[in-house]
Amino acid sequence: MNPSDGEKLARLPQWAQREIERLRRELASQQARIAELTAGPENSDTVADPYAAMHSPARKPFPLGNGTTVQFKMGPDASNDLHAAVIDRGQGRVLEVRSPGGSGGRMAVRPVASNVVQIAMDARD
Repeated sequence: MNPSDGEKLARLPQWAQREIERLRRELASQQARIAELTAGPENSDTVADPYAAMHSPARKPFPLGNGTTVQFKMGPDASNDLHAAVIDRGQGRVLEVRSPGGSGGRMAVRPVASNVVQIAMDARD
């Protein structure tokens, strides 16, 4: 007859029992984080190629995980790149777009339709 895991654990010193419990909690926390980062499109706030299935039934949207920052290459070097992420700083969720390149240009947001804007980096005048 083999002793159960609980019986084996009870025979260990207290410090070892506490460490095993700490490791179990850490494992559960990391598994939850992995599940969050690999969430399907129904749970992720950031999805690459959301219209994939419209173009081909074999293609699928690719969830990137909640809060993922996406980099958009806007030119031959990084100075005009844009970074975007869904954020919530206590005032509701918004799409935040940044230009980390420090190129001296300015970000131009141009309305195209009631549900479309274009964002570009314009050179300074």
